[in-house]
Amino acid sequence: LGKFYAAMLGLGGKDGLYASKISGVTGTVRRKMHQVFMARWEYFHSPLMTAAYMLDPQYIRREFTAEEEGELREIMKKLARAHPTFTHENMIEQYGLARTEMFCETGEFVEDGAAWRAATTLNPVTWAQIYLYKWKDLQWVAKRLGGLSASASPCEHSWSIEGWIHSARRNRMQQSRVEHMVRFHSNLVLEKAAKEWEDNAFLWEDEMAISDPAE
Repeated sequence: LGKFYAAMLGLGGKDGLYASKISGVTGTVRRKMHQVFMARWEYFHSPLMTAAYMLDPQYIRREFTAEEEGELREIMKKLARAHPTFTHENMIEQYGLARTEMFCETGEFVEDGAAWRAATTLNPVTWAQIYLYKWKDLQWVAKRLGGLSASASPCEHSWSIEGWIHSARRNRMQQSRVEHMVRFHSNLVLEKAAKEWEDNAFLWEDEMAISDPAE
């Protein structure tokens, strides 16, 4: 999701595509295109996108505006409610501490640049797991935002299941019941897939397995 936000900035920002001349397009048309683009961007924009962008390892060292920082704090406050021990105050404080180490190139962000080379090859969740381990509250937020998808495929999949459940023969079901059944079905499929993954052990793992002692 953070990379999607960065791409939108690359198109509509002050240094984006529409800010400079486009071959074959007049200035008037280019400005109108920019207005249409920004109107759509404002309509679809969410602070969640900003937060994912600011915690993405490829962009976390950038300078952010006060508005963007405010949106990050807003998301941290909302996410903190979903965790029994993590607080948004700690998240914000740890974000500042992590940024300090990044800019000073100390701790996990030493001068050899391994963390930033990894930022271009690892997904945001794995990167946060490795390099933000000292800041547990911040790491928890970064992993959840980094795992968000900008694709509508999961929604389309759920709608297909809903159409299968809420058929012409079962069209008197309440919407809340239909949504619960969609969730039950998805969880059963996920549980089966997780079980198959656990059972799919490599041969060398079986050979190295130590049997329990006989009673």
